[in-house]
Amino acid sequence: QNQVRVINHRKKMPLRTPILTITLILLCFLYFTSDWSVFRNPNEFSRLYLTKALIDRQSFMIDELIAACDTQDKSYYRGHYYSDKAPGSSFMAAPVYLAVRLLETYTGFAPGEKTVLYIVRSICVSIPSALFLFLLFSFWGRITPSYPLRRALLIAYALGTTVWAYSTLFFGHQLVGIFLFLSFYVLFEARKSRRRNRAAFQAGCFCGLAFFIEYPTVRKSVV
Repeated sequence: QNQVRVINHRKKMPLRTPILTITLILLCFLYFTSDWSVFRNPNEFSRLYLTKALIDRQSFMIDELIAACDTQDKSYYRGHYYSDKAPGSSFMAAPVYLAVRLLETYTGFAPGEKTVLYIVRSICVSIPSALFLFLLFSFWGRITPSYPLRRALLIAYALGTTVWAYSTLFFGHQLVGIFLFLSFYVLFEARKSRRRNRAAFQAGCFCGLAFFIEYPTVRKSVV
């Protein structure tokens, strides 16, 4: 009877989403960014250099960018320099950077390198991280029907953990976390359905995307 009451209570729950809360969290991601005037974050710029090389030179080599502004996170192979990061984040940022370059070509608006990094970071990391909160909030509804509790957990997760820091940097950590959760989510949803093979394939794709963004994901997934 208690289980029936819980199920009925969940059915009667209004489909509310904390849009204002998530919007404010997104503003925090976009405003409180980690930026230093005299320091070029190697983790970010190594990825950005690969993105710029892909669009500007249709190449994986970052020799010219290294010559202009060196970065510690690089690999040397047969006389050329390459980014030593997994290429997933750089590939995701390529369409964004291409749009910036087209805007520069047709309007003359030429943002500086740090502005380009901010645009790439916002679209590829900060906004997806905020949108992920909607899915997380919905999933927590399976654990507790309490709207205030889930909203409080959402705030604690987004602003009280390293999620805040990794949502304001062009790193792969937060994106990997999102893809791994999506892998778990599709398997969780399909645990009682007949489409387990399809769910397994989708979960594998999400795990593959996580590896494409951060190589150490393999070790974490195995553990």
